[in-house]
Amino acid sequence: MLRLLVGVLLLCIAACTSGRTDIPAAQAGLLSIEEFSARFAELARQSLPDATVDLLGGPKVKVASGAGASRSTWFPDNAYREYRRDPADLDDIFERQVSSLEEFFRVDIRPDSDNLLACVRAKLEEIEPAAVEMNRAAVPIAGDLHRFVCRDSPRNIAILNKDAVADARSGIPDFDNRIIDNITRLSGPVVYRDLDGLTMVTSSGNYEASLILVDAVWAELVRIHGPDLAFTLPSRDLFIVTSRLNSETLEILRTEAAKRFDRVSYSISPLVYGYRDGEISVLRE
Repeated sequence: MLRLLVGVLLLCIAACTSGRTDIPAAQAGLLSIEEFSARFAELARQSLPDATVDLLGGPKVKVASGAGASRSTWFPDNAYREYRRDPADLDDIFERQVSSLEEFFRVDIRPDSDNLLACVRAKLEEIEPAAVEMNRAAVPIAGDLHRFVCRDSPRNIAILNKDAVADARSGIPDFDNRIIDNITRLSGPVVYRDLDGLTMVTSSGNYEASLILVDAVWAELVRIHGPDLAFTLPSRDLFIVTSRLNSETLEILRTEAAKRFDRVSYSISPLVYGYRDGEISVLRE
């Protein structure tokens, strides 16, 4: 029975994430992550001739507008994982990444009450000076999970730094409730996929992890599984839940959480968390 449940879960993960979960072993002829970042930096310079583009150690790419008012630090990890999965998609990956960067610097896209939402990400490790302000805007939830304020736009999900959050808060009435309400508005319909003791919560593919901030989502999951819940968020588009009293599905959840975290883009946490009466905590073995 356990093997059958795992098989069903894997099939559903593949279907719900468009098969974006497995990264092959290193292949001969692939760009190294340093070469990949250097290529992106060159494309960014071509696309944004008035900006300053610096290739940092790590490797990361720092981009500042001509006036220096706007800054962005590009981390290659997620894009590089996509490239390793499908090297033939290299040009498309760079096009998406550069387009996202261009959009970030567009002066006509500003944070407002319609494009801001609360988003869940992991804490930022080994942050560079350019990212310090972003980190200060993080609100701890439990374990690796932190709540940020994000700006949603067609090609870019940008995390706001503390100054941008303060400006938005001062100009948007009922700010904290608004950014929670915007999660389901921007993510689209929420679907609860039954996996015989497990539930996969899906929406647009960008904000599944952020759904843990929505009370109505938990109300439905409590209706399905009871008040004592266990869940995992290996990546921003994988939100899997079971009853913490079901030892069989809880074992699957722990195994898949650690496994998927190492294989996905936009990873968040390998941990399993508990939920009861509105409280989230790390669920220890």
